[in-house]
Amino acid sequence: MSERGALAVLEELLMEAGLTQDSLSARGGPAATDLVYASLNRAVAMVEQGYAGRKAVDTAMRLGCGLPVGPFELLAEVGRDTVHAVLSDLHSRIGPITCRARHRSTMFIAASPQAVDSHPAHARAG
Repeated sequence: MSERGALAVLEELLMEAGLTQDSLSARGGPAATDLVYASLNRAVAMVEQGYAGRKAVDTAMRLGCGLPVGPFELLAEVGRDTVHAVLSDLHSRIGPITCRARHRSTMFIAASPQAVDSHPAHARAG
């Protein structure tokens, strides 16, 4: 089946299910960036809520998902202010609570390798 034929089948399936299609071809790069930043935000929330420590999340994402770096390694590289600004913009465009940037102090802790695993939320989980 050609790419065009597969797209036609998918469009028909979506219509039958009562769903609408949204093409990312025109903004594939920005959409992927939005997903990466939203994932960073969820990783910070997981540590903040005591599900796991920074190192555990990074290791799980590297080994379990095959990512080249974990979310906290990426957060430290990109910088908390940049991540916070991008997430604030994403939240203003999309709106769901899951896109609301975590508090900057939490991101500061997340971006500091020596401080993250002693975060109070992580201590509660243990």
